[in-house]
Amino acid sequence: MKLTRKINTSLKLWGLMFTLCMTVILYATFLVVFFAQDKMAIISVDSHGEGLIEFIVIPVSLGFAVAGHALMMKEVLEDPQTIQK
Repeated sequence: MKLTRKINTSLKLWGLMFTLCMTVILYATFLVVFFAQDKMAIISVDSHGEGLIEFIVIPVSLGFAVAGHALMMKEVLEDPQTIQK
């Protein structure tokens, strides 16, 4: 398998998994707050020194996810039969 094909496959997988995982995290957070008595949440950023790492990692991960989705959309637009395969 060529390197570019491996990279494309990895980006597409990243795009799917990142989107799924972020959706699960967002919904889990919503449920915890929704069922809390006061219906509020306090989100502390950088309370353990992780703020800078998250500031860098999250946008990079989002960029990979967008690239993965773009590759999938490119495949579908070039060959609509891709969806049925």
